[in-house]
Amino acid sequence: MSIIQKQFILHIMKEEGARLKRNQGLALKKKLHFRTGEIFSGRDITVSADGAMSANLKFRHKNYQRFLDIKRKVKTNDGKIKNRNYAIHNRYIWGHMNNIVDRAATEFTNTMVQFLRKNLNKT
Repeated sequence: MSIIQKQFILHIMKEEGARLKRNQGLALKKKLHFRTGEIFSGRDITVSADGAMSANLKFRHKNYQRFLDIKRKVKTNDGKIKNRNYAIHNRYIWGHMNNIVDRAATEFTNTMVQFLRKNLNKT
């Protein structure tokens, strides 16, 4: 993997990580009522390059966020039992992971290479 390709992957991961945090934050605000705000403020995105051949995107969040996403049976006011969950985790994680893969496969063009070379020269 060349330096340009590595910078390209890091660029995509940073953009998608920011989009993931923003989009999931909007869903959290819409679907949950915060008491302490820990589930919202306890999220963090980190993008790092490990060695010459790999890059990592780490999404840190509160553990119980995953459990809110799991379907569970809830009794309604009229006595019926429904499956209910808050689509706040898997939908966003897997959706943005698919975006990273798609963008990495399709957006590495000559114009992107020129853009990255300019940015490498500035730093």
